[in-house]
Amino acid sequence: MADAATDDTIAPKTVHNPGVVTNDQLKELLGKVTDNPATLEFPTDRWGFTSEIKKVVLKRAASVRGQEDKHSMLLATMAILMAHIKARYPKDKERFAQMLADVEAAAQERAPRERVSAPAIAEG
Repeated sequence: MADAATDDTIAPKTVHNPGVVTNDQLKELLGKVTDNPATLEFPTDRWGFTSEIKKVVLKRAASVRGQEDKHSMLLATMAILMAHIKARYPKDKERFAQMLADVEAAAQERAPRERVSAPAIAEG
């Protein structure tokens, strides 16, 4: 019997960081952008954490209504938010890696004290 890690009938096969959008994928999506919001295509967001952003920005884009001041304000705000996302990423990535290392170290440290399961005793 296949185990869950290799049997794609139990769980679909995935690759590490399946949510990462490549430059080529982004270029393809950007090439399809029109002024009609109903035709916009976005990368698949398996976590659903960009749905609110898309809704709000599309609503604000519709409220620009050809007014230059609103247009420039919206674009400037988006540029600042994008710069913030890029600026915080390196530290967030470092913190996440440290948190994973801390969790692993804690698991290794407590492993000798954890209860042994019955199948492990039977095998030993």
